[in-house]
Amino acid sequence: MRAMRKVGWSVVGLLVLGAVTVPAWAEVTPPQVAVRYGDLDLSTRKGAETLYARIVTAAQKVCPLPISNELIWSVATVNCRHAAVQRAVNSIQSPRLSEIFAARTRYWHQTPA
Repeated sequence: MRAMRKVGWSVVGLLVLGAVTVPAWAEVTPPQVAVRYGDLDLSTRKGAETLYARIVTAAQKVCPLPISNELIWSVATVNCRHAAVQRAVNSIQSPRLSEIFAARTRYWHQTPA
């Protein structure tokens, strides 16, 4: 479990597809937010819960609420946040964190945007 504590950060990021149109040849770097968790013990529920909250907060920064009131943009934001959290959780490879993600998203189904 000490090995998990030595890892200092993970990056959460996702490009909101369809929101940006660029030429196919252009390099696009998705927005990213560093989530630090070197101070947490991911073998405990409290540590994993704290990290999950940090990841969700970072996803909210990466995928902000739209200015438009159109439903399609709200759906895109929800899908973006879910995908960003899922990628971060998967990249950390912590069983406890994965359990928390699964429990919190048990009834979540991606809505087509």
